Amino acid sequence: MMIEHIHVPGDGRGRRIVFVNGRQIPDVFYADTQKGIADQYRRDKWGEVRLHKHGKRPLSKRLKGRVEVFADGH
Repeated sequence: MMIEHIHVPGDGRGRRIVFVNGRQIPDVFYADTQKGIADQYRRDKWGEVRLHKHGKRPLSKRLKGRVEVFADGH
């Protein structure tokens, strides 16, 4: 069962562009348009995904607001 308001990689709907409060947000790996949340991978100043201090999981940041998701044309 596919839930239309939740967007994650590998759900079969292709690449998407995510906006939070009108700003395009890169590196989003989870978006819920109904609850208004989007989780984004954090990156360091060199563009690498930041890892937890023990290096076992990537760090993320939760954004809240008006979340809009659109299909990427590529």
